[in-house]
Amino acid sequence: MKEKTYKHFITNRSNESSLAEIITGIMPKTSSLDTLVGYFYFSGIKEIYQNISNKQMRVLVGLELDKEIQNKVFELDLRTRKQHSSLQQRRSDFNEALVALFNTTNYFENEDTKEAFKIYYEKIKDGSLEIRKTSD
Repeated sequence: MKEKTYKHFITNRSNESSLAEIITGIMPKTSSLDTLVGYFYFSGIKEIYQNISNKQMRVLVGLELDKEIQNKVFELDLRTRKQHSSLQQRRSDFNEALVALFNTTNYFENEDTKEAFKIYYEKIKDGSLEIRKTSD
């Protein structure tokens, strides 16, 4: 069965549902989500992370990306990057680095935030989440 493509713009008008509510309603019916946003912040992922773990996502950002979360992803990547490690060792390194990251910052103040970041990071690593910035 061919998947239906929705081409509808969601704006910030007060009479419309929030983007999180719309995505939550759409995600069970689709295998992917393509979005064009002005701003991209991790708080948006926290709103929808429970509905995106097995979905392909592409995000095109027009104005600004969340710099703090970019730095957290980069930091985690640096802590876990080893070229000649076994899969088991890489998993262990990842888990240790994730624990260290969570313990050294107050950015991840609750369990939902931690779980959302794990999903966000894994989606970036496995390629199921692509975030691109438009050229200025």
